[in-house]
Amino acid sequence: MRNVPQFYTGNDRRVDAFEHADLFPGVKTGNLLREAERIMHVEHEANGFDDRGTCVLGAGIEVWVVKPGGRIANPEVVIRQVAQGNLSSHAAAKPAIEFLQENGVSARWSDGRMD
Repeated sequence: MRNVPQFYTGNDRRVDAFEHADLFPGVKTGNLLREAERIMHVEHEANGFDDRGTCVLGAGIEVWVVKPGGRIANPEVVIRQVAQGNLSSHAAAKPAIEFLQENGVSARWSDGRMD
């Protein structure tokens, strides 16, 4: 993890961003992300695999990431939506986001874009 500016190098707003190597299984954060993805799928199943809400693309759980050799951080979706409907996907993601935050991973929901 590195503390870098958000979006552009001259930005005074800095964030703790994960490097790509931090996101792979076998690394602590990567393992937490895989468990959060499992939690999200279990929650979606418990909700009856519903598909409510507006159809969206690119939605999911995002974290700040700095690319290899990069000097800035951008939000990147690391766990994709489980349904096309934004309401169903967001409902399934809530317990997964809580799990990540309890384990020190600053994550949030991204609504993606409307299809």
